[in-house]
Amino acid sequence: MKAKTLLIGCMAALCMSACTSNDNRRVIDVVQEPEIEEVVDNFRHEAQPIALTRSQEDINTRLQDFSLQVFKQMYADKQAGDNVLFSPFSLNVALGMFANAMEGNTLAELLKTMNLEGFTVGDLNDYYQTMLKGIKEADDQVAFSSANSFWYHQWFSPTESYAEKLKNYDAEAYVINPASAAEAAKDINNWVSDKTNGKITSIIEEKQIDELIWALINAIYYKGGWKHEFAEGMTISQQFTTESGEAKQMDTMKITSKFLYQGYDGYGVAHLPYNDGAFDFFVVLPDNGTDITSVIEKLSYKDLLVSDYYTVNIEMPKFEVEYKDEQLLYYLSQLNPNIAFNGDEIHMLNFDLTGHEFEANLALEIIQKTYMKVDEKGTEAAAVTAILSHGAPGIDTQTIIDFHMDHPFLYGIIENSTNTPLFIGYYGN
Repeated sequence: MKAKTLLIGCMAALCMSACTSNDNRRVIDVVQEPEIEEVVDNFRHEAQPIALTRSQEDINTRLQDFSLQVFKQMYADKQAGDNVLFSPFSLNVALGMFANAMEGNTLAELLKTMNLEGFTVGDLNDYYQTMLKGIKEADDQVAFSSANSFWYHQWFSPTESYAEKLKNYDAEAYVINPASAAEAAKDINNWVSDKTNGKITSIIEEKQIDELIWALINAIYYKGGWKHEFAEGMTISQQFTTESGEAKQMDTMKITSKFLYQGYDGYGVAHLPYNDGAFDFFVVLPDNGTDITSVIEKLSYKDLLVSDYYTVNIEMPKFEVEYKDEQLLYYLSQLNPNIAFNGDEIHMLNFDLTGHEFEANLALEIIQKTYMKVDEKGTEAAAVTAILSHGAPGIDTQTIIDFHMDHPFLYGIIENSTNTPLFIGYYGN
């Protein structure tokens, strides 16, 4: 049984046609074109776009598709009653660090799995150097941090070449003493807690230290306020229908303003901007009567990248979610059955086993923990990914659109200049 904790989902959706008996939308023509143009002009003027080369833009687009495919695997594997929350950015950074240790077929199959055939590790390193710096500087009113670390058994030491490559990710290196398992676990978990502002307090247990050879860990933290805050006085208790059909009362926030929106067949997508507009919260909302699984199956990443502004009446539940997934390696194998991690083609440590009996077989595990809280002021989110090795169309008229998230929906956080997904989630329970 694949382990999972609470789960949060990342996307929201709207639709642009007039409402029918099984639709969640109401359309009223009211907004003049000049007003829309003025809003668009002022919406993101202070955000700092991330400048990517043509090659980096290609990598970015390919990773967007890979990220959505992993989320679909995660959603398909979830247990009834779960929510899901996934950080593509955290996983992809961790895989980037790991790719630097690989060569031969092992590297080729990982890049193929990530939809990056034809690119080199050097290309990936250049891309992440640009992204990690650019996201931190994209909006000075948004708190964003990404930290990386490499933990290794005291009998080993990083190869000089791998230690040099880790500098591309500003990764800190730490030695693990398995004889002090409790202290080693505490050190790793304290690092995780510190880098996520206390939102994720652990990623490893003491019992895992005994056979641990190395661990690559990425941690990200995000906190941003809405560009258009929800008035707390407008929050009311309102019915939310869960995926099982159960009616549940939830504190529901309300706002009517101009937002990016696009309607599709059976669902809609809306964006709620943070602060200066460098980041958006996106939602994919199925029409009433449309099953969210069918929406997820046909959803493409391009569907999330909407560009037209409409006046939208948003109703969104406040929520706080934590989620843990230990099956990411399995999801990668579902995307590429040929992926395998051959120890002979992974070079990251110098082994000094003099006087010790130790069999350093490569047994991999990828774990991710995520957290998100959404309220009237904005969003706070965090993620930690650990890779562990163990021994052993537009509309002419402007409209008001009802967008009521009173049934299961997808959601997430996206960096706008590169359309990079930081989080993708599902909320249905």
